[in-house]
Amino acid sequence: MRMPMKVTLVLLLTSAAWAADEILVADGYPAVPNPIGFDVRLALIDWFHGQHIKVAEKSSEADLKALYVQHWDAVRSANSPKVVEPSIPQKAPSDPVADALNDIRLQLRVQYHVTLPDGSSLEEARAQLDAERKRDNEARAATAAHAESPPSDVDAADPDSHPVRPRVSDSRPVVQQPVASPSPQVAAPRGSEPPAPPPVYRPNKRSSSPGSDGRWITDPVQAKQSAIKDQRMILILFTGSDWCPWCVKLEEEILRTSVFKDWASDNFVLLYIDFPRRKHIDQDLAKSNAAVARQYGVSSYPTVLFVDSTGKQVFKYGYAPLHPTKWVAHCSGSLGIAE
Repeated sequence: MRMPMKVTLVLLLTSAAWAADEILVADGYPAVPNPIGFDVRLALIDWFHGQHIKVAEKSSEADLKALYVQHWDAVRSANSPKVVEPSIPQKAPSDPVADALNDIRLQLRVQYHVTLPDGSSLEEARAQLDAERKRDNEARAATAAHAESPPSDVDAADPDSHPVRPRVSDSRPVVQQPVASPSPQVAAPRGSEPPAPPPVYRPNKRSSSPGSDGRWITDPVQAKQSAIKDQRMILILFTGSDWCPWCVKLEEEILRTSVFKDWASDNFVLLYIDFPRRKHIDQDLAKSNAAVARQYGVSSYPTVLFVDSTGKQVFKYGYAPLHPTKWVAHCSGSLGIAE
């Protein structure tokens, strides 16, 4: 019996929509949810983040698939150590030591982007894995301590060289910290007055200039003109809007909220520098965006820069797993914005 054309079309569309929401990595293993429509590699990275499993940003699709299969094999083995699922063929280990060494080699490559030297023994491999875990735990502890403490000029550091640089390998991205060049501490002569605190930032509020009205612009020349006219800093967002998961989270959790919009429209000129991979942008705009990124040495996303009207960098930040109010308060405190 032939089905009506409308019914067939509905079934095909439903099947296509379902296929777009999940990715089958290997036969006999659960499909990977993919509601955003990532490619296989990004969908796997996003899944590992959700499971709080560390993976390196530059991991290949093949390595991620292998780690995904290894993860589910371990889960099934732990839950049912004596039960063999009929749908998954079981392969007897040819060499337990070699298998353990290969597992550690894969973890080091995928989770820490470290290549184990050829000829390494199992003991050496385990020592290398323990060292990478210890180094990662120390970086996380330093990040947590730094995020809980108020920002200061002396404690600030460039995220590109700081151990808390945001990495796709973390379960959630790490907070980027302020950029500042700490000046040497010189003892003041006896009887002299302490140095005056930095001036409070008081921009021209309620401006209708392009970029100052709460709406993003893409022209750096126009942004500078508005900054000079309104005596404002420029907030520059460097993003990969259609491929970078943390850029998407920054926009959804912070930049699209009323808390951020009210704060930004009163204080900054908003400049949007995008590096998409799927959607097309004008060639001149792409060249302009690349020039701005080169000017400030930005190579990771998302990055939020605050610069003055002369183009001098004042503060550098990014995505942080904070409530919008705390994210804004952190920036305000670092920039000296009057409440």
